[in-house]
Amino acid sequence: MEGLLTPVSTIYKPQATTPNEALEILKNEPNYDALISTLRYLRQGNSGFNISSPSPLASQLIHALVSEILPNYWEVLNSSESKVSKKSKKLRSRHSQDLELLLSCLRNVTGLNAIILSLKQHIQLAKETKKVVGGPNAQEILAILFKALTALLEGDETAQEIFHLVWDSSDPAAKKKAIWNEFLGLVGGKILGIAAEAEDIINDLSQSVREESYWVSDSSLFTLWTARNICRWSKDISLNAENDWRCCSELLSKTLRLGHSEKVIHQLLGFILLQSEDEGSHFIKLLDSLSNFEQRNMIFIIFQVISKYYISADITTEADSSWWKSDAKPISGAVKLVKVLIAGEESRKTQVLAWLTSSSGAGVGEGIAIRRAVIAALAEDKSDIETVLEKSIQQIGDKLYINHTPTMQQEAHTQVLLLAAGYVHRKAPLRLAMMMRSGSHLNAVSNRLAASSPRARFLGMAIGEALSSLVDKGDKRMDFKVDEMSSADGKWYKSLVNVADTVGSLDSLKLETMPAQQRKFKPQLTKPAKKATPMSGTSKIISIEEVETDEEKEESDDEDLVPYRKPDSDAEDSDEDATNIVRNKPTAPVYIRDLITYLRNTEDYDRQKLGLATAAPLIRRKTNFGTEVSIHAEELATLLVGLQDKYDMDDFQDMRLQGMIAILIALPSKMGPWFSKTFFDGDYSLSQRASILTTLGLGARELAGYGSVDKKPHPQQTPRSSNLPLQNPPSTHAQNLLLRKTTP
Repeated sequence: MEGLLTPVSTIYKPQATTPNEALEILKNEPNYDALISTLRYLRQGNSGFNISSPSPLASQLIHALVSEILPNYWEVLNSSESKVSKKSKKLRSRHSQDLELLLSCLRNVTGLNAIILSLKQHIQLAKETKKVVGGPNAQEILAILFKALTALLEGDETAQEIFHLVWDSSDPAAKKKAIWNEFLGLVGGKILGIAAEAEDIINDLSQSVREESYWVSDSSLFTLWTARNICRWSKDISLNAENDWRCCSELLSKTLRLGHSEKVIHQLLGFILLQSEDEGSHFIKLLDSLSNFEQRNMIFIIFQVISKYYISADITTEADSSWWKSDAKPISGAVKLVKVLIAGEESRKTQVLAWLTSSSGAGVGEGIAIRRAVIAALAEDKSDIETVLEKSIQQIGDKLYINHTPTMQQEAHTQVLLLAAGYVHRKAPLRLAMMMRSGSHLNAVSNRLAASSPRARFLGMAIGEALSSLVDKGDKRMDFKVDEMSSADGKWYKSLVNVADTVGSLDSLKLETMPAQQRKFKPQLTKPAKKATPMSGTSKIISIEEVETDEEKEESDDEDLVPYRKPDSDAEDSDEDATNIVRNKPTAPVYIRDLITYLRNTEDYDRQKLGLATAAPLIRRKTNFGTEVSIHAEELATLLVGLQDKYDMDDFQDMRLQGMIAILIALPSKMGPWFSKTFFDGDYSLSQRASILTTLGLGARELAGYGSVDKKPHPQQTPRSSNLPLQNPPSTHAQNLLLRKTTP
């Protein structure tokens, strides 16, 4: 008779006393009271069990919550106020608290992963069919999961809460690090990608859902959410909590890669640094925790944000030579901000100097206000401002720079030169006089006067007259007697040497944002400029000759300034915090297959740079040792030809070229025709094809016996005279062989 009896229901304990009992309750369709009591038990973490710590049992519990509880109880726990009568206000308040109880059990890395996985599964199901026969609609479950994901992440303290869940647990340190890295991977793009795809599917399946807005699937709003979390978190971190700062900076690094770095920096400046000057230490601590490459990018973006949101452009008039005083107050605040960024950190100061003097730097396209602020911040150090002036003079007079650099870029660097000259003159007038008597200054003006571009000549004349007005007196002052120098534009450029910004307070930056068209104002001519009239007695200015007096000759005999010696160690090596020191740095590749792996890893800056730096010597070393080079030659050459300078490395083109030459030298009969065929048939850019031609030319030169070009000559070394005998006589046979092999 017992076999004929079938149970119609099973009664479970209303209160779970162990995690296994809680799992059984969740998997067997619990009623509301049993669900809430189970959630409270899991949230309290009794019996030493923590649902936030990844484990097999925790994963089963969270899977049950996501797959069984969310689809059935979401609408009940998240009932809207319009559906609740006045008599049930107390019941709705209870539901709100119960919903937060469920979310608190899922607000961890395991819970986020479970929802992401479930979203993936239902996205695939929705693509196969719009409606599953005998089951729930795909869009309904997708919408519930989407809302749950949004509710889990919502708030400015979510990242901080998850951090404490991870690092305050009793798990081993290695496990904590792995869990935190998993969270960084979710925030760094996985959540955004899955959420965007899910929203697209939901909108396609249901017209009613289309009206709802989900910030978690919008890259701009999602980035602002992470930025607010970073701001809130960084304010609560103690300056001595190194692990907290390291993890917060890792989250910032992931956020900056989401594509809205300017908005992120604007948030950080507004909510951390500009709230009060006391919190500048928190901002600098966050900046110090980033890598040097990320610090450089962040500083450059900070300059863009300052120029765009906090300081306005100057308004120039022909009669007003004190135009710069109108916005001196906000710029003084910007000067203070720049000084906070570079104070006590030589590496960041070097990056700022490079921003001012590099061929593509100085904030091209932005107003002059940001250049005024940066130069004024560096002007307190005499050596720094003199370095800016010296490099600017050398660059502005280079013939290649004059002929091939865009005019807007040349204008920005001219402004840097004239601003720096004014500060040098006020600090060390004798030093400026010595610079003007140097060949670099004379060549700068002469080369520009001989240029074919009218704007290049105009900038050269503006530099010459402006610097001469500081040093020379009376009739010795340079005057080209052309109408352009009397125009509003000419007077504005010559007045730059009189700009003298000072260090103010960060409170000066808390001003209303100026409209974009005013911020990017460019000085305009009050009337069309006439063509330069030739000076009497000559048709073209060819050069300027210096005539020294006896006093100037005595001054020029003074000893040269002693340059600063190179520091003994990098600033990174002096970090006292052991958690910030990267101990597992990649080692140099010893096999060709390892080199290929390094070059393919475009997401790792250290491996990319190390692979490029060791490519040429490794290939040359392996040429006559085994068959590694011959087996991987074409694959390696393809990688080097198509490699992009993603990280703006120093000497990137030279390292890549040396590797290509090494491959050609290793197998000339095989790789010569390959490079030639690639030049004509390969889908490469003009610069890449030029590098192939350079490889063929320099490779033929080396095969002909002219020696290796693996090492660049020292700048002070002069090239070998053509009439001197060669140490290695050219091999005509080798040269002809390569040229014949490379002919298509």
